[in-house]
Amino acid sequence: MQEVLTGAHDNLNSLERALVTRVADFVSAMNDVTSRNGVATQTLEDQLSIFNTKTTRALEDLGSLSSQFESHGKALVDAADLVEQSNRNTSTSVADRKAELESLVTTIDLRTTDLDHRFVAVYGLAG
Repeated sequence: MQEVLTGAHDNLNSLERALVTRVADFVSAMNDVTSRNGVATQTLEDQLSIFNTKTTRALEDLGSLSSQFESHGKALVDAADLVEQSNRNTSTSVADRKAELESLVTTIDLRTTDLDHRFVAVYGLAG
């Protein structure tokens, strides 16, 4: 019986040592996983921080560009309005001058006709 107890005790000690070794290996593996997880988490946080910084800057730059485009667009609209007004003024001026020239041509035609009649009258008297 003593021999059986001693054998059982040795077997239990052997199992205990194996269990302790495996638990220690498990704890070591869990610590390693936790450590790697912490490093991975930190790396991810760093990358996200860089990403946020760059996207924030890109959005700010896009906002600035949008404001510049808006400003340039308004300037172009103002310039187009000025060109249109200038064209209207030019058209009005050309129309006014055309009317004046037509009036002048009509006056010259009338005077030419009058002179023709006078020359005919003078030539008729002289001849």
